[in-house]
Amino acid sequence: MGDHNTTIRCRACRQPHPTVTDRGAPFGPQCTPCWNRAQRRTDNQQALDEGATAPPPPADPRCPHCETLQDRHPTGYKKWVLLEPDMPVPWHIVPVGHRWTLTEDGTAINTGDRPLPAGTLCRIPHALVCPCDDPPDQLAPFFAALWQENERRYWRDHPPTIDGIPSADPAT
Repeated sequence: MGDHNTTIRCRACRQPHPTVTDRGAPFGPQCTPCWNRAQRRTDNQQALDEGATAPPPPADPRCPHCETLQDRHPTGYKKWVLLEPDMPVPWHIVPVGHRWTLTEDGTAINTGDRPLPAGTLCRIPHALVCPCDDPPDQLAPFFAALWQENERRYWRDHPPTIDGIPSADPAT
């Protein structure tokens, strides 16, 4: 008979491995390499779902679409999120899934659909009001106005070019 730990197979890779541990439902027994891959996939999917796709330091905390500087904060799952600078608002006006709060160490946490204590302020994710995306539908007028202000800033910083327009001088 062999060692019991080496005969337990990982549910993901189906191989015996000394680090196989029961990871609970729905994962079951998994070895450390498979478990690490599952965590990365889960973290990556959560980041995509929540819009936590900011470039990590040392890159500037700029939106990759509109190129405006934002406040960048780490998340609890090793990703980064861009939040509108200096824009804390009461949690109840922020759409579900976009309510970010900051811990004392600056970590950003998306509170999902949980109600928060009265007086709690949330930060707005830049992705919700980025002018390079479509304007927000069916949101409070506050968010539509913020999107419009970001769009105004975008066009101020990125004026349209006049390439291809004929010269004003007909003699040339």
